[in-house]
Order: sequence, then C-alpha cells, then structure tokens
Amino acid sequence: MARPAIVTVLARCCDRPLRSAGHDVRVSDPEDSFEYLYLDPTVVLGTWATSTKVRRGRNELTVDFLHRAPEHSRPFLVARTLVAHVVAVELRDQLDEAWRDYYEWSMPREPQDE
Repeated sequence: MARPAIVTVLARCCDRPLRSAGHDVRVSDPEDSFEYLYLDPTVVLGTWATSTKVRRGRNELTVDFLHRAPEHSRPFLVARTLVAHVVAVELRDQLDEAWRDYYEWSMPREPQDE
C-alpha cells in the first residue's frame, strides 16, 4: 500500500537539515533535534517577518508576525501564534539567550583574544 503524499513529503523534510541557507551553526545550532516533530511542508521553510505585534488576551498572548513590503501600504500577516503566558516567558528567555549568543559571535574579536 502506498503512503499518502503528505507523509512522503514529511518524510523527505525530515531527511534534510531544518535551517536556512544562511544558517551558521556557530550561532544557533540547536542542542536538540527536530526529529520528534511532525513537519508540515507548508510551514517548515518558514517565512520572513519584518515586524511583530503582540496582543494580550485573558488566557493567552497573540503574536502576529508581519512583513512590510515597500510597494504595499499595509503589512502582510505572514504568521500568527497564540501562546499561553508561561510559553511567552519561555520564548522571552530563549530569545534573550539567542540574542546574547548572536551578539558574542558578531562582535569583532580583540587582538589578544585570537
């Protein structure tokens, strides 16, 4: 019996690294793999956001990722995520850590450090 097309595509997605062409493992190589995730081929490649908007609800935060294109007067909503407040705290902590790692990597080295 043949596998459904979506399963075949998901299996192919799992066979290759989940990072962009510009990914530098010295900056953001995840310690854990993504192999335990089901990968939807329509979202696995991601999308480019140039701004965000966060709205607070009673039980969740809504995070909108927007892309502003110069030829359009309004931004495009490219992704929306609803997260529990505790997840937002985890996201903040992970973003802080990623930013610190990026900052340390991107700064020029002092001659005595080389």
